[in-house]
Amino acid sequence: MTRGWWASGGELFDRVTAYLRPTAGMAAWTTQYPRKPLTERRTLAAHAATAVDLVRRHRADEETVRCATFIAQVATLFADDLDDDTALLKAARPLGRGSNEYTLDRARYRDYLLDMRTVAEPARAWLRGSRPTRDIGTDCPEDPRPIALGTFHDVLIHLHEVRAAALRPCAAPNAPSSPAGDVGADS
Repeated sequence: MTRGWWASGGELFDRVTAYLRPTAGMAAWTTQYPRKPLTERRTLAAHAATAVDLVRRHRADEETVRCATFIAQVATLFADDLDDDTALLKAARPLGRGSNEYTLDRARYRDYLLDMRTVAEPARAWLRGSRPTRDIGTDCPEDPRPIALGTFHDVLIHLHEVRAAALRPCAAPNAPSSPAGDVGADS
């Protein structure tokens, strides 16, 4: 049985999250953190990476390692110069022939979801092959690395075009929640 950080690694988890724990609410954090000096953001990213090494070295449970890794990825995202258009363009540059992105972009549909746990041959064999991939998540820009999509992920969501997200306003306390159909709608 896998035990979560709350059962087996609470103290270790607290040490990890202390590197980046917001001192204000999330809305304030997303506004304030990117405004920190670049050197401070880079130092915090290095601390977060050290925390990942710490939890792995202490053989923390999988959930603690996953949380520490996520925190480090977010810190790394903000450790880049957010005003440097060259760095941002480099991150957005697509990979060429032989990459997973190249082939996925050639599919019949522009946007699609693929459950790689149930896909049939010959696609299953292709998904087991390791190819250069830029895995875009919270850790961006990221250098391409070899990934076998079928063994690395369960589900693939391919979006031909993406844009920056905008935070939705927070609801007032005790306010009714938005209708289900409103989720993801532009404000």
